[in-house]
Parts: sequence; C-alpha cells; structure tokens
Amino acid sequence: MHKKKSIHEVEIHDYSVNGDGVSRSLEIPLFIGQSAVGDRLQVEVYDLRKSFGLAKITKILDPSPNRDIPFCEYFGECGGCQWQHLSYSEQLKAKKNILVNSLKFIGGIDNIYVNEVIANKKLINYRNKSQFVVKLNNNKINIGFFKLKSHELVDLTHCPVAPDLVNSLLADLKMYLSQFNVSIYNESTHHGLLRHIISQYSFYENKILLTLVANAKNINDIEKKQLGNLYALTEKITQKNTYVIGICLNFNHAKTNKILGSSEKNLFGKDYITEKLVSSQTKWSNGKNYLLLEFRSGSFFQINPYICQELNDEIYKLAKSYQVKDNELNIIDAYAGIGIISMWLSGLAKKIISLEIAKAACECGLKNLQLNNINNVSFINGLVEDNLPRLIKNDNFDLIILDPPRKGLDENIIQAVKKLKIKHIIYVSCNPATLARDLKLFLLADNKANNFYKIDKIQPLDMFSHTNHVETIVGLTCE
Repeated sequence: MHKKKSIHEVEIHDYSVNGDGVSRSLEIPLFIGQSAVGDRLQVEVYDLRKSFGLAKITKILDPSPNRDIPFCEYFGECGGCQWQHLSYSEQLKAKKNILVNSLKFIGGIDNIYVNEVIANKKLINYRNKSQFVVKLNNNKINIGFFKLKSHELVDLTHCPVAPDLVNSLLADLKMYLSQFNVSIYNESTHHGLLRHIISQYSFYENKILLTLVANAKNINDIEKKQLGNLYALTEKITQKNTYVIGICLNFNHAKTNKILGSSEKNLFGKDYITEKLVSSQTKWSNGKNYLLLEFRSGSFFQINPYICQELNDEIYKLAKSYQVKDNELNIIDAYAGIGIISMWLSGLAKKIISLEIAKAACECGLKNLQLNNINNVSFINGLVEDNLPRLIKNDNFDLIILDPPRKGLDENIIQAVKKLKIKHIIYVSCNPATLARDLKLFLLADNKANNFYKIDKIQPLDMFSHTNHVETIVGLTCE
C-alpha cells in the first residue's frame, strides 16, 4: 500500500478509541468508519500517514454477524451516533475493549479486572438534552447536527434517541422561525442572531426547557425588531406546545465552537426544569428513595437519567465500602456540578464539600439541598485547582470524588491528592484516554513520600448508547 485512493480487501479486527473499525490486514493499520469486527470489506484509502491510514467502505464483501440494521434514517450522514450499525451486545463488548486497551496502551495498566459494562435498558428516546445547530441553506432554515468530522449540517425532522416531545417540537420551531423572520447566524460572516437551540427534557415532569443561543453580548445588543420576533416566536411556541415550561435566551457573541455564553435572560416561564432520580441503594433522611433535582439550562446534568441512577448507586456502593464506621466519611466532591453525587452520598458522610466553578450550578445545588432536606453538604464556587490544596491543608478528608470534563485532570491536582494522601479516590470519567493517562500518574510511587494508589474497582457504564463513548467509575486506595 503506497498511495491514496488505492483499493484493498481487508478484515476488521478491533475498534479504535474514536469508534472506527481497525484492520490489520495490511502493513499498517487502517481505520474504517461504520465497520464491525468480523467484516470482510473492500475499502478505499483516502488518507495515508507514516504509521496508519484512513479508509472508507466501498463494498461489504462478507458482513460481520455483529452487524445490526440502523434504526435512524440519518445514520451514516449525521455525526451524532457512530454505532447504530452494531448489535447492542457488540456495542457493550466494544466499549469494554476500548477501555481495556486505553488502560493498557496509554496508562500501562495491564492484568487488572474490568467489570462488564452496565447496559442501558432504554436504547431510544433516552437523551434528556439535545443541542441543535441552526443554519440557513438556500434561504431555508435547517435545524440538526453536524456531519461526522465536518461543519456541514444534517437537517433533521426527528432524532430517535431524543424524547418524542422534542421531536414534535422540531417541526414547529422550523415553521415559526421562518414565519417570524428570526435572523439565523452565519459562522462565516459572524452575522445573524440565532446560533443554537438547546432542549432539556424532564422524564419526571414530561416537560421541556428551551434555550435559544443568540449571537449577541446581551439583550440590549439585539435589534429591536429581531427581539420582537423572538418574543413572537416564544408566544407562539408556548401557546401551541404547553409542555414547554420555560424559554431562555443565552448570549454568545464569541467566534467559538463553544455553544453557550456566560449570561442569559428568561423570556418565558421557568428558567429551570426538575428531574427525579431514584436509588436502589439508599434512602434519605426524609425516608424517600429518590431526589428531586432542579437544574438550569447551563448546568451540567448527565444526559441519560436512567444510567445516571445506576452511576450514582455504583458510586454509593464503592464509597460505602470505604467506610470504617457509619456516617463517618469526610468527602470532597470535585467538579460537582449541581451536586448530585454529593447528595447521593450524604447519608454516608459527616460532611461533604462540593467544588464547582459554575455559579449557576452552585445556586441550583444549594436550592436542591433545601428541596431534599440535606444539611451536611456545602458548596464552594471556584476552580478545583485553587480550592483543593487549601481544603486538604486545613482539614482531613477520607474520600475525594473526581468527576472532571473530558480533558481529564490537571497534573497539579493529581500531585496534590497524592502528596496529602487522601485515602480513597472515586474517579468518574467519560473519556477512557484521559482516564488512563491520569490513572498512570496516580499509580506511580512518589519518590519522596513513596506513596501511590492501587485500583480497587473499574466499572464501565453505557451512558451514551449507539456512540463510542463510555462512562467509567474507578475506585482507588492510597497504599
């Protein structure tokens, strides 16, 4: 294989961390999208590097028994799901293999038991949050998701992993945006108003909180006529779709891929939505086995409430195993969001301090503590990097929860935790690659103190069905 556009017959042997099939049939690995382990394919190489190549399928010669029929008409075009062509059992197997390979080849962690992936029992309509891009195409308003590895928009009429009410709303949004002449953002010129539409759905309330993202610094930055058009849209949408309980206008004037800006204004109804999460492991002081949780449009909330419950119960079981006496743990919950994990563990703890950079999330968290009658959790609004060393220096903590974004942990955080010998860590990750990188540092002995961590448990969960993403819980203990 010496050139691009060459044609080859290959077999698929494994999956890469980004979900592509990997063929080792030639002298260098080929990464091939929408392929399945066991496929025999005819492929065309479209990108050739020194140590690997990228190829696309031109013909399926012998399909793998692990294949399935995609349930979405946009699959293969839309970049939202990568794995609808795989059977669900194959998806779970592949996610575990991606995690195991990341631990081995990135983290140098081999010969360690990884539990089977906890399955998602609701494989369609499971997402509580949908972030749609809005664009003009030949003067027609398109709402949808980008194609895989591109900025070309796939115009959707529905998304099968979103709730039915969200899909019902899509057609009305397109119609009323056009009817009321709402200006649409153009990323090339940085002109136009509406950039994104975010829908957050409550399975508990069967309601939707809608957020419109505007290319503006604030409400006064929007032309008077366009602001009137937005209010007319809001009135029409909420009159027809009574399940929309709130519409917020978020301001993002930056030339960026980041969706949300830092400020917003409520246009209609509520600026929050409420979800109910049920535990099979614990009850709270009010005798109930569930939490009611309010969260705003900009606050982080796991997109799959069904697996979120399983996730929190797994964290609870692990934290309980670290107890010596009842209700005696002192816990730091870093990157806490609205404090769901903190509240879930409150029955095991003397006190929990939740660290969160987003002010709105802290405000939601404080409100949720009152809503659920929890009094041993407190919030600190600020960077984990700034507050963690000070907290550890001034108090003794038995357990730290680390639930960072996809980029993982700053190395200074890892060294601070190791230096001060926090006995137990529960690391929650949505990215096997950065998880493996960070675990490698936790497992290395410190030359001065000769302290390091050992892994107690690795539990993956399928938070994001039909994608290559996998959520993972890791328990560690300081030796």
